[in-house]
Amino acid sequence: MRVRRTTLGLIRLPNVSISYRVTNFLFPTIIRVSLLTNFENATDYLDWTVGTHGIQITFQHPFYSAISGSDSSTPVDSNASSSTSLLSFAWSSRPQEVPRRKYSATYLPDVMPAQQWTKLQAIDSAIRKAGWDGKITDELRRGIHLRRYQSSKAFATWEEYAQWREGQGLSVRV
Repeated sequence: MRVRRTTLGLIRLPNVSISYRVTNFLFPTIIRVSLLTNFENATDYLDWTVGTHGIQITFQHPFYSAISGSDSSTPVDSNASSSTSLLSFAWSSRPQEVPRRKYSATYLPDVMPAQQWTKLQAIDSAIRKAGWDGKITDELRRGIHLRRYQSSKAFATWEEYAQWREGQGLSVRV
């Protein structure tokens, strides 16, 4: 049995962006399309519902969150604000630059129930998925920008999907 798994991209409609993912892993002739819709900014990292929402998180290194507005890219700066000096003790033995990067990760709505995760377990897993290997603290969690979204699923045969793609003038790859 041949197994296909394909992620296909983004459809743009007037005033609507719908991300979609096509997977074909259970039956070679049946595909599942998940339309990701209703993206909303959450008020905090717990403002979503397990089983209803997917989550998309982004956050900065906590050093930069603590000194937001600073242009310095090094942790020890003699011209830095008082909040920087509170953090500098942790970095005094490692004066290298702290990477100025954003971390991000997402989980589809059906992942959390399948893993039997609580909200906190899902958030902590997403933080790790984003590439964070430091200590996960409440302060780090509070610094997260979370977007929640929902998913609508549709099923079709591969032939129906291929015919639809061709009708849209799009290529079909196997």
